[in-house]
Amino acid sequence: LETPMLARILLATPSTSIQSRFRQILDRPNTLVEVAHVDASLWETVSRENFDLVIVSRSLIGVSASETVNSLRTLPESPDIVVLCEEEDPEERATLLAAGCLSVLYTGLPNEMLEEALSAALERRLQTAEEALVPTDAPSQPQLSDFVSASPAMETFMDVVHRVVGSDATLLIMGETGVGKERLARAIRAESPRSTGPFISVNCGALSETLLESELFGHEEGAFTGASRARRGWFELAHGGTIFLDEIGEMPNYLQVKLLTVLQLREVQRVGAESSMNIDVRVMSATNRDLAAEVDADSFRRDLYYRLSVVSLTIPPLRERREDIPTLVSGLLEHFRGEIPHHVERATDEAMEALCRY
Repeated sequence: LETPMLARILLATPSTSIQSRFRQILDRPNTLVEVAHVDASLWETVSRENFDLVIVSRSLIGVSASETVNSLRTLPESPDIVVLCEEEDPEERATLLAAGCLSVLYTGLPNEMLEEALSAALERRLQTAEEALVPTDAPSQPQLSDFVSASPAMETFMDVVHRVVGSDATLLIMGETGVGKERLARAIRAESPRSTGPFISVNCGALSETLLESELFGHEEGAFTGASRARRGWFELAHGGTIFLDEIGEMPNYLQVKLLTVLQLREVQRVGAESSMNIDVRVMSATNRDLAAEVDADSFRRDLYYRLSVVSLTIPPLRERREDIPTLVSGLLEHFRGEIPHHVERATDEAMEALCRY
């Protein structure tokens, strides 16, 4: 049941012995198990919250299993349903599977078999969730070898980059607009131990303050006007992977405080929630601002700056590595050759000289 993402499971059963047994089976890293109140509010709870898996006793579904399951499948983030039966009944099993349940488990099975079945259900669910985070037309992941480093400045810079790839330390990438800060972050992640985990990129300057808080940390139902159901935040979705906070210098002060708490405690609390949850996320951030100067001007928190810049990388601008320009030009011509209506073999000497002098 060990998964790279954070799995949320609702366990609903009137039997305290079955409840205790399944809590023990599900007691694994990266898995949050909530025991449901077995009353009329059960399905209302399911409809409001974000669960990956709902494990429920057959007796709680009611007579019309298909009606109950179909109502759940209309939810924005509908959970997968696993039904627990205390007696083996092939006909009942077929009916439940036909209604849309993911699996039907006989509670008389040994713990090892139940754990194996639940592991397969979670793996399927989380694989689907990970695929939803990556656009189908997403470009191939950049690699560190993509970065041209013929110049002494870039060669020195990439030597430092290669030394921090295997680290899990918080990383601050600085540099002027257009130097490739997010591309570098993606390349570091692609060659790091977290390469199989999610990569979530958030532009802190592109969202309003209220929306940014909800997007980063998630929210509970009723946390603010329009919050009709609970929602996971980007930190929660990035569990087991990497979150990239672009334009971190644009983050308002009160959110800087919340981010500092996440970095210190490795916990995140949804807007409107009374408790927090543990997360395992590497934080990378980027800025084209002089954050040290902003700290001195009291426009950015000093304690957060030091937390973000455990490792700092400043990408040299192109004017400081002009030796890289011919290789970059040749690579771009090769890349766009199939997209332009004219045959372009190379840049003329005059054109290359002009580009290197610009």
